[in-house]
Amino acid sequence: MSYAAPSRPAQQRAILDPALAPVIVDWELQFSRPPLKRASAYWSSLCGERKMPRRQELSPSRMREFLPHVNLIDIVRESPDGVPDFIVTLQGQHGYEIYGALAHRPLDEALPPLVAQRWRQSFLVCCHAGRPVRFRSQMSIGGKAWLEGEVLVAPLGDEETGVQSLFAVFACWQAEGFGSGAVSLNS
Repeated sequence: MSYAAPSRPAQQRAILDPALAPVIVDWELQFSRPPLKRASAYWSSLCGERKMPRRQELSPSRMREFLPHVNLIDIVRESPDGVPDFIVTLQGQHGYEIYGALAHRPLDEALPPLVAQRWRQSFLVCCHAGRPVRFRSQMSIGGKAWLEGEVLVAPLGDEETGVQSLFAVFACWQAEGFGSGAVSLNS
């Protein structure tokens, strides 16, 4: 998997497994949902002339309009294979409603294996690029294929220590093509 920014503004590709819904990777940050547009503007405002803001600069009061969508992901450097791993240290209410409790649990413990691996690879894309990225896909967890979602994953850290954690702002909605009635997809 290449961690470089694609030459086109957005490209669609399956990350890891073709059985999972394809993921749109967008370096131009063309968000469709207001909370993500606001979060992206907020993150950029914190940067100033720097490549990324520090986590300590985040202010819940300034994130009030999109706070239920905010998640903070810490990078765990002590992994057996030398590749960083991740842990959700703050989970917003919107993510909790969709995924259940993920905070303070290793990804492999909190998510199905393919989904955990997909999240890990997506987080690594942002870490290696050192810049924000937008991902969009249908849900691939809990039989919720009638939901579509997008996420801003943006680095937090400084020039000296690099990316230390991630600012992940997530929103989901009913996918086009599904009626307003209840849909049940057992997985």
